[in-house]
Amino acid sequence: MLQGVALNDGLDMSNILENGLILLQHSPNKAVDLSGGRFHGRLFYQHTDGQYVTERKLEDWEIMQAEDQRDYGIVIDGSSTASNT
Repeated sequence: MLQGVALNDGLDMSNILENGLILLQHSPNKAVDLSGGRFHGRLFYQHTDGQYVTERKLEDWEIMQAEDQRDYGIVIDGSSTASNT
């Protein structure tokens, strides 16, 4: 048993939203539930009313990537990845 070590030592937890979702992307805002509960692994988008709405279930590799983004505080800028056609 580790004593005196916080679970998030050395990790950037700044992309965890108040509702517990992990913010993955800005513009449009997308987040994932990694809580282990009923919606674990579900991708959400932020509706125009500010609420997060489920979009789809992530693949296992996407969940692993989301966990890395959570652990290192990585948030992608979606506006720079959108096609400009």
